[in-house]
Amino acid sequence: PGAVPAPPPPHPEAKRRRKHLSPALVPVSPSSPSIGSTSTRATENSAFDRDDKEAESISDWWTVDMPEVDEPQRFAIRELKKFIDEYSSADVDPFWHRKSGKTVLSVVICRSCTGDGLVTYRGVNTEVSLPAGSLCAERAAIAQTASAFQHAADILAIATADPKDKLNPLWPCEVCQSWLSKLRPQSPTIAVLAVATSACHAFAVRINGR
Repeated sequence: PGAVPAPPPPHPEAKRRRKHLSPALVPVSPSSPSIGSTSTRATENSAFDRDDKEAESISDWWTVDMPEVDEPQRFAIRELKKFIDEYSSADVDPFWHRKSGKTVLSVVICRSCTGDGLVTYRGVNTEVSLPAGSLCAERAAIAQTASAFQHAADILAIATADPKDKLNPLWPCEVCQSWLSKLRPQSPTIAVLAVATSACHAFAVRINGR
């Protein structure tokens, strides 16, 4: 595929999220082995030491037509784009984001309970009471997964975006990364995806491995 254009400069909130990325969220590039398998790049123990410059840039962008992308990640990007499109045409209540005015959307992709396909669980961030803590889109989607009686081991991928393109690409915050770390023993190679823009043409991948 042709070169993917770089995304616009990151918003400060996106910088904050990226600055605190866990070493366990290991980046993978299109030249790595299949990102859906337990590849060397995805499970290596070397530290993911990032400086501020690295935190603000991503060198390896993927597209869904690349042969290295496996079906759960491809499905996640398509489902995230569908979610973004529905959000853009919906009558969204501003109450849910009344503190920051920022909306974040996430999708969690799981094996179906019957094992015959993939299913999607959606999440949106909410800011009902900040003293109690805001609820991030990633954790909302994970909670939907649990509410549907899916097993934690069924989680394959999670993709996140700002539908208004002020924060993209977005990685999980520290609290969401803590949740991912607790899920790791159940599902060791969850793919965490961040899109360059809400068009979802390009995305970066990190594997929630050790």
